[in-house]
Amino acid sequence: MHNKIDCFCLSFTKKDYRQDESRFGLITMQGKMITLKGVKPVGKKQWKRGNFYVYGVVEPATGEQYYQEFARIDSNCVKEFLNGFGQKYSDYFNLIIMDNGSFHKALLLDWHDHVMPIYLPAYSPELNPIERLWSHTKKDLKWENYSSLDKLKEQVDIISNLSRMKKFYLSVVGTISLKLY
Repeated sequence: MHNKIDCFCLSFTKKDYRQDESRFGLITMQGKMITLKGVKPVGKKQWKRGNFYVYGVVEPATGEQYYQEFARIDSNCVKEFLNGFGQKYSDYFNLIIMDNGSFHKALLLDWHDHVMPIYLPAYSPELNPIERLWSHTKKDLKWENYSSLDKLKEQVDIISNLSRMKKFYLSVVGTISLKLY
């Protein structure tokens, strides 16, 4: 379901994306564990250092997604991510709704003519449906220990590939989108 809008006297198909970044690292993510009454839960933790960031956008109405992986979070990485996104989706006028991170507003960012940012109010992750996707991805990684970043990247890739299925996406992310519209 895409709306038609006029932009610079040309007709583009408009798409609304939600953007965010998430950190994945080797330190064990802790979470709740189910045990019998009176049994203290025990989880194996590791304290290895190493992490990476996944930058992503999702289109709540269709479940369409685009991801890129980076070693850090800064305006140079955002610039590279937006460049890749802009090249891939150049046939559409794209609204990207994102948080107010300073790296999203850096002067060095070169916005494509067919990409327009819209910034969310500060401290409002509940307004960004991609946050639910990150939460679901990390839920599947709780209490798992990975020997290397490559192994963790493989698992994150498997989970994110599964999440690209439309039915899954609409059940995890779409429910919050319906509440917001």
